[in-house]
Amino acid sequence: MLGKAKATYHHGDLREALLREAPGCIAEQGLEKFTLRGLARDLGVTHGAVYRHFSDKRELLVALALAGHEDFAQTLCAAASDEGDVERVIKLTSRAYVRWALANDSIYAIMFGPRLNEDGRHPELESAIEKTFRAVDALFEQHSLSKARARHLSVSLMTQLHGFCDLVRLRRIRVRGTKAAETYLMQSIEPLVRGLCAELD
Repeated sequence: MLGKAKATYHHGDLREALLREAPGCIAEQGLEKFTLRGLARDLGVTHGAVYRHFSDKRELLVALALAGHEDFAQTLCAAASDEGDVERVIKLTSRAYVRWALANDSIYAIMFGPRLNEDGRHPELESAIEKTFRAVDALFEQHSLSKARARHLSVSLMTQLHGFCDLVRLRRIRVRGTKAAETYLMQSIEPLVRGLCAELD
């Protein structure tokens, strides 16, 4: 098996294979138990080959978080660019947020889990996180609000969405499937949506 895997992963595509495989391993093992050596074993490559791409576990997690924020921001931007009325756009963006977070559970937990840049080694993470916030800011900025006020409203929305996602992910709210989660979400955020719409009138 080891020899076969080595023939499959040549220099140049192993990094992508590691990034594809890691979220599933993290979901199965938990973030604390996940190791680069274990990931190497699952892929059938030497741990030395893995360390040529990622110097440590945190570096791999940073790469996953960066890719996650990029895709997440694009998803939110697409939803927020809908040409419907403001209530519709807020709800579409909220659905997109929850759908992505639940479909990418492991990566979402890394993106919004313990800070990976406490020592300043990865400033690119701060830019990536800001890009995600900016995707939601844009929803409100198009209504002639100041950037500061738009950020206040986007944080209000994201706080509730993030809390909801965590409750579902941790099974504190028991729903069966993403559609059921979205239905529950729409009911729970209705007061907030009304308040946000009132701010934009």
